[in-house]
Amino acid sequence: MAANISDKARLLTAREAEILRFARDTTDADPRRNGGWFTPSDIGGYDGSDHSRILRRLVAEHFAMIDEKFRNTFMAAMGSRKAGRLYRITEAGRIEAAAKGDKK
Repeated sequence: MAANISDKARLLTAREAEILRFARDTTDADPRRNGGWFTPSDIGGYDGSDHSRILRRLVAEHFAMIDEKFRNTFMAAMGSRKAGRLYRITEAGRIEAAAKGDKK
């Protein structure tokens, strides 16, 4: 039986919940920007930060709180693992962002 949303929320770390809130707040600030898609740097990530790793975890099937797609870039065409990924928070992610400690 699949975990429901509240079961998934219990699996999130405080840092994962914080990244979800950053993602939600970034897309809510300008929802028309890139159709809701963002990069890790848009939510405060920088070279060496944990933003990309955490976003990838939130993309995982058992969470499904973030969607991802690859940008059409030269690096992506060359098969780089660091090719530009774009992320978008899902409705489940929005629910969890609210459920994990803020009032928005």
